Amino acid sequence: MACSLGSLCSTVRCDSLLLPAYQMQALGEFPTSLRNRSRLSKAWFSNDGTLRHKDVFPKKSLEALIEEQSGGAVILSLDCMDFMRRTLTIEPNERSSIEELLSHWWLNSN
Repeated sequence: MACSLGSLCSTVRCDSLLLPAYQMQALGEFPTSLRNRSRLSKAWFSNDGTLRHKDVFPKKSLEALIEEQSGGAVILSLDCMDFMRRTLTIEPNERSSIEELLSHWWLNSN
């Protein structure tokens, strides 16, 4: 799914310094604990913890990004969006485990 987020920004300049800005705009703030343990923290965040380059991308929800990039052709169900959010949670320690994802109701509803 992380590749999916990367492909959503494929139509705009989105290099390794800008990807965190894009992720934050779509998925929310980076937790302090994650910022503190990243070796690239200084490149991505100012000394006060604010994200550099955050104004490069307009703030849009994940749903809006998917709709925009697909030209409105893809509209995902609420269950599918829940699954995606669980896989794309920024803080790895809060991300759903593979077992939780495999038992997610969206995968098992049909």
